[in-house]
Amino acid sequence: MPDNEGLANASSFLFGIEPVRRLADILLLFLEARKGRPALIALLVLFLFSLFSVASHITSRPFEADVASLLPESLAPELSPAIEEKLREKLSRTETERIAAVLTLAFKSDADAREKKNEKKLADAARLWESIVLKNPVLQRADPAGTGAIPNIPETAGNFLTQKDRADLEKLLALPPEAASQALAAKAVRTMSGFSTGAANFSIDPFGTLDHWILGRFSETPWRRTEIDGRTWLEVKSADPRERSLLLFFSVDPERVSSGEAGLARTFTQADEAQREEFPFDGNVRFSSARAGVPLFTDAIASRAKDEVAWIGSVSTIGVVLFAWLLFGRISTLLLMAATVGGGFLIALGLSFAVFGKLSLITFVFGATLIGVSIDYSSHWMTMKRPGESAFDRRRRLIVPLLSAALSSAAAYLVLAFTPLPGLTQMAILAAAGLIGALLIVLILLPFAERFAPAKDTRLMERLVIALPKIPRLSKEALRRPGVLIVLIILAGILVFGLSKVHLASGIRDLQGAPQSLITSQLEAQKRLQLPSPAQAFVIEGGTLDQAIQREERVRALIAGTPGLEALRPQGLSLWLPTEAEQNQNREVVRKAVQLASPVLEELLGAAPTGPGDRALAPGDILKTSLAPVFDAFILEEPDEKNGGKAVLMLTLSGVTPEHLAALNALEVPEGVHFVDITAGMDEGLSLYRDRILMLLAAGLGLLFIALTLRFGRNGWRAVLPTALGIVFSAAVLGLCGIPLTLFASLAMVLLLGLGIDYGIFITGNPSDGRTAAAVLFSGVTTMLSFGLLAFSATPALHVFGLTLFFGQLVVWIATPLLRPDQVPQ
Repeated sequence: MPDNEGLANASSFLFGIEPVRRLADILLLFLEARKGRPALIALLVLFLFSLFSVASHITSRPFEADVASLLPESLAPELSPAIEEKLREKLSRTETERIAAVLTLAFKSDADAREKKNEKKLADAARLWESIVLKNPVLQRADPAGTGAIPNIPETAGNFLTQKDRADLEKLLALPPEAASQALAAKAVRTMSGFSTGAANFSIDPFGTLDHWILGRFSETPWRRTEIDGRTWLEVKSADPRERSLLLFFSVDPERVSSGEAGLARTFTQADEAQREEFPFDGNVRFSSARAGVPLFTDAIASRAKDEVAWIGSVSTIGVVLFAWLLFGRISTLLLMAATVGGGFLIALGLSFAVFGKLSLITFVFGATLIGVSIDYSSHWMTMKRPGESAFDRRRRLIVPLLSAALSSAAAYLVLAFTPLPGLTQMAILAAAGLIGALLIVLILLPFAERFAPAKDTRLMERLVIALPKIPRLSKEALRRPGVLIVLIILAGILVFGLSKVHLASGIRDLQGAPQSLITSQLEAQKRLQLPSPAQAFVIEGGTLDQAIQREERVRALIAGTPGLEALRPQGLSLWLPTEAEQNQNREVVRKAVQLASPVLEELLGAAPTGPGDRALAPGDILKTSLAPVFDAFILEEPDEKNGGKAVLMLTLSGVTPEHLAALNALEVPEGVHFVDITAGMDEGLSLYRDRILMLLAAGLGLLFIALTLRFGRNGWRAVLPTALGIVFSAAVLGLCGIPLTLFASLAMVLLLGLGIDYGIFITGNPSDGRTAAAVLFSGVTTMLSFGLLAFSATPALHVFGLTLFFGQLVVWIATPLLRPDQVPQ
């Protein structure tokens, strides 16, 4: 049997020979103290801690399906972290526990749409659709408060005036006093006999200015309240007179949605199908629905992640078990290997929950790949068994290469922890903890379970041990053969062509993994409901709230007066709360009008109106009214009367398209105003990290080449080149497939460096050892199986990650034996 000392020395060189040897010596002292009892106790404590951590978190919404878990933590460096966090929360707009649905019936003509019978048909269609949706216990009909209800804020009278009312009153006040009194009194009488919302009584608001202001504000909303067939509905205003649309709101249980068991997509699909059966398209009427809301995306991602965890884990496990059975031939051996993987995964979950509290579901899907990676340690343990050698002697012989391999792979995983993406940080901790946990189980438990190890080699193992060292090398003699040269030229041509097609991208599109039908529905609902853009907004700062509102008014005027931006609909606090100075001016106009009209009105009615109060309205006065959610939606920070501070407002924009962004960025906004484009900031951040990682990758390959040349001499390049080829070939494959090289592809290449370099070190250190080659074969197959399955993930980020690693590992696996030296390097 070939000596494996070279393997140990070579493997440890990845982290430096002496540091790894010293660490291995310390670990061995602990493992062998008092016949291994302290190590067993420590492993038991770690196992129980992990079990407790998983059990305590699994009962309280442990997984987050929100794609935001993958987003960078900071996207707008010009804002303070606290303000940015509030901005991102406010930009969600649609509550995480609410879904908005727009149900539309399209008729042949606008006359048909306004007929009473068809109006009732619309209500019947909505009732039928709603009844099917409410059969899902997760969904409940939501209270539509704040979507058009008339607020009861009588103190507002006189402070809030429409431009028309103020102009009309000032025009009448400019008349001679007697004529002004008569005209103003007549205006008050007309108001008294006209429609009133009831927001303020006649004595306070004799000219109905508050009614006009409220109706003016709500006339700009994309919906209105209407009575149809005995029920109050929210009807969506439509640009097409042939359509009638109703707006429905549903609340959901977020825990049930995050579990992936809510079945929202299935429920809404069933409602749509039932509705189309009831109202089939016959040229006269057509039914359609559009939905918007965070829960829809949460449900889709959670459901898909649950399915992917099941099939990726199952297929990976079946493949690994089948290959292990063929290689080792004993059920007990397979159970031992499965125990190391399962124990490592439990430790990984327990520690991850302890660190983060909650995990992204995508992190959990990524964790399924540990099955194919962490099994490497138990496979090396079983493969490298020598006749007559005790398990404890084998542990002493293998601890350095196994520890080195685990540290290199864990270090490659931990690179993910230094990215700006919280989800990838979770993946890094989960994977690194799982690998180290699996290694500890192998070193601590497997020596005591030697009786369950394979007693003798299987036929496959025997054949591999004999055949693998006979794989032809790419020697100087081989390079003189025309056939070999032709193959290499073809491969080089494919490589160069593929690399020429590579184009860089940030990977921002890879973060959106929702079904296209859901995205289309969301966009349609956003268009109909004029929902604000979730990625662009103006943040306005001011020393006082008044100053912030003044600056916001200037920004709205700039948008309205800039060619190309007229179609945008800015929504902010200045539309609902005039500055204190403007309120004082409005109130003074109304007070003068009331004073002039009072003598005439007292003579006609027997009593004179009192008119508005004597102070401006502050935001705090609104908080107890139905307008509170409207005001709160635009305020990011209010100044503290005691501690000072500043006011920060948010101005949202509806109708933003990529064509508007250049003009929005070019606006000469007032001091303290920032245009925040979260999409652009995210794109820039991801691109920056991609470039840094690629530079670190190149530097890492260079340092490894120098280090391994010092160890292996002129054969050092043989340990590095397979991994380098795997990295560049994976990039070429992306180019050939038309897939951009993104942050997620670069992260996969870093992981490829950590995983692939082990193979080069193992084979270069023991080029003629069949058992080392068999262990590398098993590791390569299981790793490719696990990561290859990620390429089938519907989450684009995981798809690119898996695709890059699969092809890279395949090239490393093939190139390593071809480039091995003809003898053990000295």
